[in-house]
Amino acid sequence: KLKWPTYFTFHPDNENIIYLSAATAPGAAQGGLYKTTDGGNSWQRILYDADFAEKTSPSYVHAMGVKLHPSYPDFVYLGSSHGLWVSTDAGDNWAWFNEIPFKSAQNVAFDPKNPKLLYVNTFGGGVWRGFYLPSDYEEPTTGTVEIPNRDSDFRVYPNPNKGEFTLTFDGSNKTIRIEIFNNTGMKVYDKEIFSPTKKNHFAVKLNQPSDGIYHVRLTSDKNRFSKSFIIKQ
Repeated sequence: KLKWPTYFTFHPDNENIIYLSAATAPGAAQGGLYKTTDGGNSWQRILYDADFAEKTSPSYVHAMGVKLHPSYPDFVYLGSSHGLWVSTDAGDNWAWFNEIPFKSAQNVAFDPKNPKLLYVNTFGGGVWRGFYLPSDYEEPTTGTVEIPNRDSDFRVYPNPNKGEFTLTFDGSNKTIRIEIFNNTGMKVYDKEIFSPTKKNHFAVKLNQPSDGIYHVRLTSDKNRFSKSFIIKQ
């Protein structure tokens, strides 16, 4: 019997899929996340106390809230005493959201007008706002194929920078769209260019950018590259 269930959420397209967060109670190391795919007839524990303890102390976890992204329901967000965790494959693999410097995350919400903007409430650390994915994650695409980053093909330099930098990328005789987003998910730059040569160098100057993590995305035909960089004045 689960002694300390804390929150649950349904998959919007399949009512039989439910995620349930739980906290460890005295004498019951049951913290983590549980999932059912048959409406609750059977449950699988997909995150254990030990999974969190591998990243940071203590050895037990209070998982306090689980939410699904409104546009990508296989993106699962879990707030816990060990910070915010995210899975982009329905709970099979997990990553620690290390952009949030406060460890005790409670739950998340998404801006209804901008689902790339994530809000996180914490236990004693206020409310944090930022981009909906960790900086080293690729954004999902529609009708395009996400290409893994290869430093030899696509670079941002210098990095960190003060808002003036150069992009280098491969691509010959192609129209390439350059988009840059700040850490709240707001687009701060959008330009289409033609790349005439195999190796291209393109200078970018942002208008009075704030310090933080930014994300640049290049789209060409059916290929898409993305990379993160830091602005620090």
